[in-house]
Amino acid sequence: MLHYQKRHSLVAKRSNAQKVYVPANARENQYLLLSFRPSYELVSQLTQQLTDDYGLFYQILSQQFFELCEAHGLHNTHVIANQKLARVRFNEEQQIIETAEQLLFFYNPGYHTGHHSFVEKSQLAEKIDFLILSTGENVRENAHYFHQQTIELLNDLAKRFAIPLSEFKIKDHQHLTYDIYAPERGDRQTKTHGLRDLSFRYQQQSLELPIDFNRQTYAIANLPMTLKLSKTVEYETNSEPCYGRLYQRIADEFDAIAKKYELSKVAFLANGKAPIVRLANDNNVLLGKELNYLYFDLQKESSSMLGAWQNDELTDTLYLVFCADEVALYRNSYAKFVNQLTLAVKELCLTLGYEPQKDVVMLRFFQHLSYQLT
Repeated sequence: MLHYQKRHSLVAKRSNAQKVYVPANARENQYLLLSFRPSYELVSQLTQQLTDDYGLFYQILSQQFFELCEAHGLHNTHVIANQKLARVRFNEEQQIIETAEQLLFFYNPGYHTGHHSFVEKSQLAEKIDFLILSTGENVRENAHYFHQQTIELLNDLAKRFAIPLSEFKIKDHQHLTYDIYAPERGDRQTKTHGLRDLSFRYQQQSLELPIDFNRQTYAIANLPMTLKLSKTVEYETNSEPCYGRLYQRIADEFDAIAKKYELSKVAFLANGKAPIVRLANDNNVLLGKELNYLYFDLQKESSSMLGAWQNDELTDTLYLVFCADEVALYRNSYAKFVNQLTLAVKELCLTLGYEPQKDVVMLRFFQHLSYQLT
């Protein structure tokens, strides 16, 4: 009998590594970007005249794009021609916030729709992005249908504007967002995710992809700066707070815990700027005016933790970033990776004095896929 229980426990442990149990109210997002570089020939073609009236060009381009979107059943789409980065988040209230560097789209896929253009009329943009937001229910389950729907739109776009398909870059972004402490506050209902690699998932769903594609997978945990944590700040002799000591202590704790759970591509940020993750040939942090750009080299077997914080400012949010490499893709699933990093986040939170029944710690799992058609 004891032998049977031990064996059952071992099997269950191995099985659970392939699944992630998330709160039933976990939020799902998907959006695609179709990007290309416009030409002066395209401007003349659409405006039917030699002109530097780019406002007219963008107006015609947007109108024809929105008409094609409606024909393909895509009802939340946007044109971006002002060099700003699009970031998409789930929200019950639809809102678009434009800053100097970003366009933040907040919406609920279940019922929000809209068409907007964001352009700089005085010049021809180096790059134009067509942003298509997923709508409807069961976003993650229907991701391959939405992707195929967008590719069909792209084929018509290429014909309408006489642009070779090879000049478009397709970027598929998918997010899964939830509070890791939801069960501790009474939200007991869960749903299971295998968190399969996007290319593998699409292959199983008979969606063909080019041989050459790029993928990127990472997770970000948002830890609030609690009153209890802020009270641990040490002071200099002149009674000025030194937040850097607090951040360094958290960074050291996080680094040790990450190594314990064999998470080598990680970063700790505490400067009020949201992280943007990129793959590169080196590990580095570049600080923009509004964003932290994190670059990870996945070819390196191990790397030191990346970090950035402001010694003289108390941030509202601490960001823990986990970038997945090939080792994290276990049997075509990132479930083990997410389970491990969740344990790491919870251990750090326990060390820092967070209260599961009270504090909200959001985890967002990102999967990106990009390629060009031939």
